[in-house]
Amino acid sequence: VSALVFLATWVIIALIFRYSSLSALIACIINLLFFIMTEDESLTVMMILTFFIYAKHSSNINRLFTGTEPRINLKKKK
Repeated sequence: VSALVFLATWVIIALIFRYSSLSALIACIINLLFFIMTEDESLTVMMILTFFIYAKHSSNINRLFTGTEPRINLKKKK
């Protein structure tokens, strides 16, 4: 179920904002909240994974703030 929550969140955010990295970061937080709300026994592991994902995406986060992160291009190339 948590994988579906992650996927649905990623797709919705990607369609709205067109940033893959932003979609992944928000999906991680939503998934973490899902683990908290369901009192899942893997919560500690999810918290650690979320921390490492955010640490790994630090350059993407900086590019999002500076406006230089590339967007998802949904149009066909000619």
